Amino acid sequence: PAAELEALGLKKGSEKRTKDPQVLAEKLAKYPLQFESPAGSPANVGFSSAALGLKVGIIGSVGDDLLGSAYKRKVAEYDIRDHLSTVSGQSGVCYTFITEDGERTFLNLMNAAPTFDLASAPHYANVIHTSCYEMVGRSDDFISYFQRAKKDDVRISLDLANPSTCERIGDNLRTILEMTDILFASPEEYEAAIGKPFTTYDKHPF
Repeated sequence: PAAELEALGLKKGSEKRTKDPQVLAEKLAKYPLQFESPAGSPANVGFSSAALGLKVGIIGSVGDDLLGSAYKRKVAEYDIRDHLSTVSGQSGVCYTFITEDGERTFLNLMNAAPTFDLASAPHYANVIHTSCYEMVGRSDDFISYFQRAKKDDVRISLDLANPSTCERIGDNLRTILEMTDILFASPEEYEAAIGKPFTTYDKHPF
């Protein structure tokens, strides 16, 4: 129920990040874990694409823990080219709460997740897909990465994630959208990113 999300300090449909695992553990103690899976918004697209027979690579970072090992095993099982870096410490964890209406709310313990190096990451592909979740606090890095990719005629695919995440990226999101070739957005996400309601498809919404 939404009231329980509020008790956790969460707004339904939003994403919140924390750096305190002990406080997080205390808040989640009464909520039994229902399902655990190596995932992530762009990674889910990669796993599905690989299952359909496409050639896929993944860029990111995991910790040197059991979760990180499980993640790399799944990448290998799907025959995905592994560009994951392993860093000392714990892997990132995303807790997903689903209310009765199907709305998802996320509580994230980022840990190793944001530490991947885009400056030296490969960018040769037909399409690079990512989401705004990965860009929070790193939008400048993504702009530079996309600029290098666009020089090699790579298409950029972007999932806007959710309205609050779009707002957290700020003015850099406009620059990112101008380089985006494929956009995944709900009407609410579109309005948060573009600044006007979605009515009809517009190749150049600015």
